[in-house]
Amino acid sequence: MKPTYSPPAPDLATEILQYLLRHPAAEDTIEGIVHWWLVEERLFQAMSQVRGALAQLHQEGLVISRTLTDGRVLYRLDPNRHDAATTVLRRLQSVSAAAP
Repeated sequence: MKPTYSPPAPDLATEILQYLLRHPAAEDTIEGIVHWWLVEERLFQAMSQVRGALAQLHQEGLVISRTLTDGRVLYRLDPNRHDAATTVLRRLQSVSAAAP
């Protein structure tokens, strides 16, 4: 039986190419690509997005951070800005709900 094939989504092709450009010698089966490459690519993208979101929240004074002795950084809500964080969250949720 011939395997089923669906045309690739542009985002998926982009993820595969981004992975391959960072790892030009990589090769794997479809199962391996799904399990390893795409998971890594999505984690890589998420790390960048999370860094950006945390930088914004930190700049707005809603999130505070502290650096551990090993250099890693911990983030948390500034307990003095709880009400401000609630207001910002409501604004962000209303913008998301209004988006098409």
